[in-house]
Amino acid sequence: MYFSGSLLLALFGGIYSDITVVARKWHNTGGSIVFEEAYTVPDMLSQVGNSTAALGGTNAELRANLLDISGHRIDLMNQNDIDFMILSCAQPCVQGISEPEKAAQMAITLNNQLAASIANNTERLGGFAALSMHNATVAAQELKRAVRELGFFGALLNDYQQAGADGQTLLYYDQPEYDPFWEMVTELDVPVYMHPRVNIPTIHNLEFSHAPALGGAVQEFAVTLSNHILGLCINGVFDRFPKLKIIVGHLGERIPSDLVRIDSALIRPNNQGLPMKQNVTTYFKTNIFETTSGNFAPELLDFHISQIGLDRIMYSIDYPFVNIPDGTAFLKTLSKRMKRQDYDSFIRGLAIKLQALTITHEKIPKFELLASGGTNAELKANLVDIEGRIPLMDQNNIDFMVLSCATPCVQGFSDPEQADQLAVSLNNRLAATIANNTERLGAFAALSMHNATVAAQELKRAVQELGFVGALLNDYQASGSDGQTPLYYDQPQYDVFWQMVTDLDVPVYLHPQNTLPIVSSLDFGHAPQLLGPVQEYAVTLSTHILG
Repeated sequence: MYFSGSLLLALFGGIYSDITVVARKWHNTGGSIVFEEAYTVPDMLSQVGNSTAALGGTNAELRANLLDISGHRIDLMNQNDIDFMILSCAQPCVQGISEPEKAAQMAITLNNQLAASIANNTERLGGFAALSMHNATVAAQELKRAVRELGFFGALLNDYQQAGADGQTLLYYDQPEYDPFWEMVTELDVPVYMHPRVNIPTIHNLEFSHAPALGGAVQEFAVTLSNHILGLCINGVFDRFPKLKIIVGHLGERIPSDLVRIDSALIRPNNQGLPMKQNVTTYFKTNIFETTSGNFAPELLDFHISQIGLDRIMYSIDYPFVNIPDGTAFLKTLSKRMKRQDYDSFIRGLAIKLQALTITHEKIPKFELLASGGTNAELKANLVDIEGRIPLMDQNNIDFMVLSCATPCVQGFSDPEQADQLAVSLNNRLAATIANNTERLGAFAALSMHNATVAAQELKRAVQELGFVGALLNDYQASGSDGQTPLYYDQPQYDVFWQMVTDLDVPVYLHPQNTLPIVSSLDFGHAPQLLGPVQEYAVTLSTHILG
């Protein structure tokens, strides 16, 4: 650590292949096509909880809008130039049912009910199948029935499937036992929309109890679902099924904003031998599509276009959790910024042809998991070395470097007294080590964050007596007799610390560390390679920052 000085579906017709397909009749007026749009049924209404509707709405309005299929929904479509809408069961839907037989039966019931509800208006409304993912073969057969008999366009899965007697076992679809399901998806040539869900209490309480407002769409949804999407990548699902098409909402759950870091972290030596044969960026250009549902940011859309291409991005809304008119205002802004051809592709063109999209894999550059040249022994030597880094600084035009204790440092010590003493010792030793070269080297203080007043006083000492330039905190402070209680610094008891930071007028660098073991096993057990800088660090620390 240093500072240097220097998606949708070929809805309709126009499917080009060797198979003759009868064109679907639909309301084609040149308007938009949207397909992350939720509904529910009375038996599932309890899953809605106390959620509120889109900005300005009430819980009662949300429930009414979810139950409504062809009333107010159609009126809003007409008022906002929406030609066609594909409906899907509101999260967590069947993924929240941990008993396999009950989940499988509920999926069949939901699909039959939705098909019946839209039967008289298939020119305006379509459906994504709800599926129980306890058993890959059962899921595959229900998807086949929903597509071929009910006329559905694919499926929408609300992230992981809860399982086990207590509902605490999480099933991820990046494992080989789900290959029969992905084989069926490929055979049917339909997309699967991966949608977020509320977490089981174990995960939610550990990761978000310090800042409950971060639950749901603010942070939780992107953190959890992006883990699953990256698991599909690194565990080789797209290599085993190169024609597979996955759609991810909310601008790809932020993954395309971080592709450079993810790809570079995955080529480190400890990640050699992964099942993946390409990098994540490649999969976003061949297998994964994203929509703008609930994320109407023109400048961010521009960046994503630069990263994965407009031919991977489509419009959707996330109704009724997001207001349809908000999406319309977004489109009006885009219509003034985009070329007409690009705009048409974004709001409808790609959605129309996606189901028949042909991907020429031969033109994709081969990506190999190459070693970066470093070893664990070299890493340890470089961490211990202080003066030896000066030649590297000279060779790379680095004027000044600020040093800090490698993660997790003091934040990994759950005993308060031990952590306090270690912080003092580390700061004294670092100050002595760089004393003869303060023109090139500076330091961030290590701090024990068990007690805000103690942390504030040590920071003051490090800055005023040792000449440090601020502090670096490695995310949350581990505490408790078992080290399983994370302390987050967004709580009022830490105000005395932040007051000292302000008084001293110095920065605090918040740096990632590994999650607690229980969270790690639940969030990343399905894809351990996502630990560390690939995904774990970003989702864990960003939750703290947003707190």
